[in-house]
Amino acid sequence: MGAALSMLVGAAPLSDRPSGTGTRAEATPFLLIFGSANRPWNIENWQEVSDTVRGGRSQATLKYINPLAPTDGVSFEGNLDSQTLGGAGFASQVYRHPLSLPDMDDEPHRYSAFILELDPLQQDQHWLRTFTFGVRDAPIGPPNESAVIYQYDFTLPSPQKLNLSKLDQLVKIKIPFNKLVPTFRGRPKQDEKPFKPTQISQISFMARSFFNHQSGPFHLNIRRLAIE
Repeated sequence: MGAALSMLVGAAPLSDRPSGTGTRAEATPFLLIFGSANRPWNIENWQEVSDTVRGGRSQATLKYINPLAPTDGVSFEGNLDSQTLGGAGFASQVYRHPLSLPDMDDEPHRYSAFILELDPLQQDQHWLRTFTFGVRDAPIGPPNESAVIYQYDFTLPSPQKLNLSKLDQLVKIKIPFNKLVPTFRGRPKQDEKPFKPTQISQISFMARSFFNHQSGPFHLNIRRLAIE
């Protein structure tokens, strides 16, 4: 049985609220998944799943941004190779431990989206900008069994397009549940049921080439993951 997550904004300490939400209405539900002392990232429970399983050369790691302060967030970093497999490279870190969420049909305000809080990209770094968030709502099967994964691609703003005053502010990515795309073996799956997050059995962060549209080093600082 996974860890029960039941932290609402009305009862959560201020440190467990997302940045910049101090004026959020008390009735608005907010539930932190990773990113505090009570909801640690536990990087030892994440594992790499990359194109090396198909003979590729991409790689990805998940590290604490500050090893002395693990609640500060994690760094998803590595190198994306788009050449070895003819443009089909990918590198990811996957968390495969069930998370039991409240029954959202019973909530006065139902949760409707994942929230990612990220560091902005820096001016002097030429890293990848587009990443894929993945989540699974079915029980975990055998290790090599393929399953439906709901995915959402997001792109960080170019550092050149940010005001200098915003370079030290977190980037908030909102991922509505109804925008999560069901995929099977990396391809969209038609006629699949909508994502329902009552039971989350897998979470992943991925860098992929989109068939030669991007490649090279990547470095994404992830401060917190929540739903609201």
